[in-house]
Amino acid sequence: MTALTAARDTKRRGCGPVLLQQEPLAGVDIIYRGGMVGRPSDGYLVAAQAGTRIVGVAMETLDNSAGGAGTLADGTEARVKIERGTFRFGNSASTLAVTVADIGELAYAVDDQTVARSSGATSAVYPVAGRIVDVDSLGVWVEILGDGDVSGRWTPTFTTGTNTTAGGTLVGVYSRVGNVVSFSARGSVTHTAGAPSASTFELSLPIASLLDAAGDVIGCVTGANVTVGHLTAELTNDTLVANYSIGATGAQVVTVSGHYVVK
Repeated sequence: MTALTAARDTKRRGCGPVLLQQEPLAGVDIIYRGGMVGRPSDGYLVAAQAGTRIVGVAMETLDNSAGGAGTLADGTEARVKIERGTFRFGNSASTLAVTVADIGELAYAVDDQTVARSSGATSAVYPVAGRIVDVDSLGVWVEILGDGDVSGRWTPTFTTGTNTTAGGTLVGVYSRVGNVVSFSARGSVTHTAGAPSASTFELSLPIASLLDAAGDVIGCVTGANVTVGHLTAELTNDTLVANYSIGATGAQVVTVSGHYVVK
């Protein structure tokens, strides 16, 4: 699907709408009724897109294509009503399609009417839309989380690096407060040399972010045979990199913990 060009009859589940305070709309933008709405870093709402945090669903269409930030062309305030709750949006295709197996996991906003099961390409990270509640032939039911905190289970994708040949399934948890994500994961990693030896591996992020500096990730690597360890950001793949020294060969339990900012 593509971004809205007209109002959408977005179906809702549950009780009546949770009406939020009317929010200021960005300039040179149109928000359509029934579309997901995002808040970028400047605070002025736009149709859901990369680089925003999804805050709700528009209850009305508001055209501010000729106005400025928070102000319509006639000088009056540009504010749009938004609501939260559980809504049905369009599903993505191919590998991004949400399935029944994804119920309970996070959905990501591809545009203002479409969601996906992952954050998409690193060149345009899709923001978190909310929690997947159900999937049917007409789309995906998503509980919009808005500005509320997000937390959940985390099973990162493991990529080998220096002195690492395999990783058992690392499992962990994460929480997001504002735009800061805190995380911790633990699992077995196989090493070819010890005594001690410099080692690395990569892990996917629990919530996608465009990392553009090694210091975007702050954290540590620990374990019974880990002597020195810290986390950095891999800037091409937008992943976590564990850098540490291991004092034994074979499968060793390693724990990673840290923080990063969603951008």
